[in-house]
Order: sequence, then C-alpha cells, then structure tokens
Amino acid sequence: MVSASAVTVNGVNITSEEIDFEVQYHPAESLFSAKYEATQALVIKELLFQRAVDLNLCERDSFKDLDNLDSVLESLFEQEIIVPDADEETCQRFYNNNQISFLLHLYLKRRIFYTLHQRMMKMRVILH
Repeated sequence: MVSASAVTVNGVNITSEEIDFEVQYHPAESLFSAKYEATQALVIKELLFQRAVDLNLCERDSFKDLDNLDSVLESLFEQEIIVPDADEETCQRFYNNNQISFLLHLYLKRRIFYTLHQRMMKMRVILH
C-alpha cells in the first residue's frame, strides 16, 4: 500500500499516517480517490478547528484528544453561520423566481406516475 503524502494547513502538518487512518471512513472506487477524500476531510477539519481556536472556543493543544468536538463545532457554526428569517414576501419572491423548479418537480412526478401506470396496464393485458 502506498502511503499518502503529508499536507500542511496554515503551518499545521497533517501526517501521512493520519491520512492513511482516515481512509477507512471514505469508501471510494480507487485507493487514490479514498486518500484524496480523506485528505480533504482532514484539511476541512483542521480549518474548522483553527477557526474555533481563533474564537477561543477551544485550545490548540486539546484538539487531538477533544471529547466534545461536536459541541465545539456546534458553537462554531452557531457563531459563524447567520441564517436569515424568511418572511412571506421573501418566500413568495423565491417561488416567483424559481417557478420552473417547482413545476419541473410536478411534471417529473406526473411523468413517472404515467409511465408506471402505462406499464402496469400493459402487464394487465398480457396477464389476461
């Protein structure tokens, strides 16, 4: 097995051993793809952690052994992600600007139903 190359994120090294260990959580069609996805996941995790440290949500030294990683990430997301409230006017504007998407969904649903219905009718004729 070829070992993955180590990467550095803002001066923090992610070792090839860490990447190789992470591979088990990323099923893929090839080992290369699995290692790429594992590396990507570790880089994202490191970037999120660095931001959490910047906001004093946790300590740099505690990251590897952090039992409450989920709560740190939840705190980070609550602090960093702003989800606006959508009033009726906003919802109506979104609908008006995206009517094709809504209609396409209904069309596809009806088309699938119609196709299934036609196939069932043909099978009925064949069985009788």
